[in-house]
Amino acid sequence: GGVSGGADDGSPGRQLPCDAEELVALGERALELEELAEVIRSQWPTKEDRQATHLKLLRCGIDSPQALLRALSPPSSSLGGSAAAGASPEQCPLNKLLEEAGFKILRRDTIAKLCTELEFRIRQRMEIVLEG
Repeated sequence: GGVSGGADDGSPGRQLPCDAEELVALGERALELEELAEVIRSQWPTKEDRQATHLKLLRCGIDSPQALLRALSPPSSSLGGSAAAGASPEQCPLNKLLEEAGFKILRRDTIAKLCTELEFRIRQRMEIVLEG
C-alpha cells in the first residue's frame, strides 16, 4: 500500500481543478502582482504609504508593471516611459485617474523614477523570457 491519496495506492490519477494553461496564467498573474508590489516598495518608504499606493493603483485598474508604465505615459507618446519621464504631471494619465478618484497626484520626479525602474524591470524580464 501507499500513502492515502498518493499516486501508488491504486486509485486513478487525480485531475487538476483547472487546465494547465489556467495554472500558468495564474502564476504569471501572481508574478505581475508581486513585481508591482516590488516597484511600490522601492518608491514608497513607509509601509502605510506602500499599502495606500498599492490599493490606489489597483482601484484605478493598474495591476502590473506594464499597466503602470502605460498609465504613466501621455496618450500622444507611443514611446512609453521615457517620454512620460519628461512630461508634466498634468499630462500623466495615471494622475488624471488618481485625481478623479480623490487621491493626490504623483510629482514629476516620482513619475521619472517610476518610469526608469519600470523600463528596467520590463526589459530585464523580457531578456529572461528570451533566454529561457
